[in-house]
Amino acid sequence: SIDKYVNRDRAMCLSNGGAWLTYNENFDNVINGLIYLFGMINQKGWATSIHQALDCTGVGTGPEKDAGWYHGLYYVAFILVGPMFLMKIFAGILFYNFKRAYKSELGPMYSALIPCLLYTSPSPRD
Repeated sequence: SIDKYVNRDRAMCLSNGGAWLTYNENFDNVINGLIYLFGMINQKGWATSIHQALDCTGVGTGPEKDAGWYHGLYYVAFILVGPMFLMKIFAGILFYNFKRAYKSELGPMYSALIPCLLYTSPSPRD
């Protein structure tokens, strides 16, 4: 096996008899980027992905150990915010569908019932 940190660029890799390959998870185009971000939200294989991103240097250059440490900040922020955002969307859709089903079940009584529920509250005891 070839050490991935030996070849600094494409020409060096090919001269050493290697093949210049990229990782399956990458941001080379929009489709790959979206699939990659979806996988990160699901938290599947994100630990391997963050190590690959930390070693990223640029287009046409090989990886260097921990060269892009600041990429880790994006990953941590995305992993913390992404699942929370999806959970809020799921809860919103669930609430909306519940309210719609409630309206359809009550039918015409719904419009008469809502003002009563809004202005009725238990009175404090004296």
